[in-house]
Amino acid sequence: MIYILHGDDASSSRDFILSLQDQNKVTKKTEVTFDGIDLTALKIELSALDMFSESRMLVLDMSKVGKSNVDSLIEVLENVPCDLLLVIFTNKELSKVNPFIKAALKLKAKVMEFKKRPSANIFAFVDAVFDKNRPQAFKELQKLLLMGEDAVYLITMLSYGLRNVAYAKFNSPLFEKIPPFNKGKVRAQAAKFSESGVVSLIEQFYEMDRGVKFGDFDPNVVIPMALEKVMASR
Repeated sequence: MIYILHGDDASSSRDFILSLQDQNKVTKKTEVTFDGIDLTALKIELSALDMFSESRMLVLDMSKVGKSNVDSLIEVLENVPCDLLLVIFTNKELSKVNPFIKAALKLKAKVMEFKKRPSANIFAFVDAVFDKNRPQAFKELQKLLLMGEDAVYLITMLSYGLRNVAYAKFNSPLFEKIPPFNKGKVRAQAAKFSESGVVSLIEQFYEMDRGVKFGDFDPNVVIPMALEKVMASR
C-alpha cells in the first residue's frame, strides 16, 4: 500500500505515520530523506525483501526535493513489492498538477493532506463583531469553528462583549471594572449602537443563549444569526 502525505502540518503527518506503523504491526521501518534522487539506492531498498516476512515500512521524505524531475522515481515506485508499506511524505502542500498527485491513481496510492489549523482568538472574534466589522467577524468565526469551538461557548463570549458595551452605553459603575486598556475600545464600540439597540440585543441574546442550551435552536445557525443581529442593530 502506498500513501502520499503532504501539507504544512508535519507534526500531524508524523503522528499518522506512527499510527500506520502501529495498525499494520510494522516490525521494520526505514526512513530515507531525499536531497536529490538516488534511484539506485532506492531500488536496492525496495528489492530487499525481509527473509522472515516481517511487516515492512519505507518512509520517503521528499520535503527537500523541490522541483526536481521525479518522473523516473515514480516509475520505480510502480514496482513496489506488495509486502511493503510505502509512505511518500513532504511538509509542503502539493498542487493537483504535482507529479505525485497526478500519479496517485496509477500508483494506487491514497493521498492525504495535513494542513495547520488557522490560529484563532475568541477576543478577536468578539471585538470584530462589536466593531461591526462583518468580514473580519466571519473570518474569525470560521477559524474558531475549525478549532472545534462550540456554540454555547461562542454565544457566551458574545454576551460578555455585549455586556461590556452595555456598561459603557449606560454609564454603569461596572464599566470601571473593565481593564483600562480595553475601555477606549469598548466606548468606541458602544458609540455604534443606540440605547434601544443595546436593550434589544440583550433580549435577543438571552433568547438565543437559552435556545442553544435547551436545544430549541440549531447551534450551527444561531451564531451567524447573532452576528447578523449585531450588524443590523442601530
